[in-house]
Amino acid sequence: MKLYGATGKLIKGQTLTAVPCPHCGNGVHGSFGILRYFHICRIPIFPLAKTVGLECVNCRWLLLDRQIPAALRTALAHRLFDRKSQLPIAEESLNGV
Repeated sequence: MKLYGATGKLIKGQTLTAVPCPHCGNGVHGSFGILRYFHICRIPIFPLAKTVGLECVNCRWLLLDRQIPAALRTALAHRLFDRKSQLPIAEESLNGV
């Protein structure tokens, strides 16, 4: 049994039309966040990292953290990582991400 470690949780966001895709030029993206946290006995203790991302709905091209404009990245982080979405960990947890 694993007593401690790091685990990730995927947080789904809204559909956005803010940034054109650098791969296909489509302007519609789905937003998401990945919250990594330290746990002891599967009980989350504190967050380690918060990553914001956009995925093109046409070609599935991903834009992560620094590839997203700073103002949009900050706005997405405030919407995705609110207190409600961080805990408790449900079936969306990603082991090893």
